[in-house]
Amino acid sequence: MIRFPLHAAVLTIATIVSHPGMCAPPSGVFIAGSQYSGDSSYTYAGVVKPMAGSELGQGWYNTAILSWLTYRYDTTDAAGTATEIRASSPGVEAGVGYGWKGVGHALTLSTSLGYRNTRIRPFTPANEKTGSILTINPQLQLSVNLAPRLDASTLATYAFGQKSGYVRGRMMWQASNRWSAGLQETYQTGQNYRIRQHGLVLVRDLENGYVIEGSVGISRPRDGDDSGYAAVGLTRVF
Repeated sequence: MIRFPLHAAVLTIATIVSHPGMCAPPSGVFIAGSQYSGDSSYTYAGVVKPMAGSELGQGWYNTAILSWLTYRYDTTDAAGTATEIRASSPGVEAGVGYGWKGVGHALTLSTSLGYRNTRIRPFTPANEKTGSILTINPQLQLSVNLAPRLDASTLATYAFGQKSGYVRGRMMWQASNRWSAGLQETYQTGQNYRIRQHGLVLVRDLENGYVIEGSVGISRPRDGDDSGYAAVGLTRVF
């Protein structure tokens, strides 16, 4: 079974622009991060930039992302011998989106065109696709302030071409001007996998527009054993 930690970089634009500590609208955001579990990893870096006449979270914006995905799993070859399959899949995507924000809420809708090249060794199982693939990736993000210092957010995206989807929900409490903590639930689906994740999230606002985020939790695949995961992300508002 293929276990993807994420099938696309998670751009929490709605969360960034609705953060209580955000005094002035940013002119752009740099994002980077990695997630690791026992049999998969996902690393990405990208930039989000508003178009002329817009600001981030209000109006039109562009995105560009580079990513690297790896995964492994056990299967049997034609002779019935147990074999570990290893795969790597670099990718790139670029897109456009539109954002709305108001008092206590923010919403963004976006889409991107992606390219990914998957390589598998030592052989390619019958249910796997290798080589180049193009994807179209619509995405929705919503963030709502439920009470002073309490925010809820959701993100949903789907990759046409890979036939994979990702949904995430978060509940975050702002403990101070610098620290936030909360709970996270995710659901990932594809042609041959279903994964649920339950995690804890900790966010720290640093100086000069930097925000660092860490999360740990349990990954529960439909057809495999539970495993732990850990993720770290860095955001730079400029």
